[in-house]
Amino acid sequence: MRRRSELGSTTAAADGSTHPQRVRRSGRPRPTIARMSAFLWIILSIVYIVLAITLGVMTWRGKHYVLFVAGFFLPLFWLIGGVISPRHA
Repeated sequence: MRRRSELGSTTAAADGSTHPQRVRRSGRPRPTIARMSAFLWIILSIVYIVLAITLGVMTWRGKHYVLFVAGFFLPLFWLIGGVISPRHA
């Protein structure tokens, strides 16, 4: 017969039923959803900032000055100004 510590503890649910909790062998706590969500926000923010700076510079160097200024209000203009061909002066 197994000992209670080997089976894991049981908890009572709202309806009175019990179920064994999962026991991790490593002893480390699992990362929480909030921590993973914060990590994802940080990574996506860094990617957004890098893309915004790169496309803003490409728009400026392509001599699309109006699109560059408009890109501060709507960054879609930086994407448009970065991919269209440069103006001929």
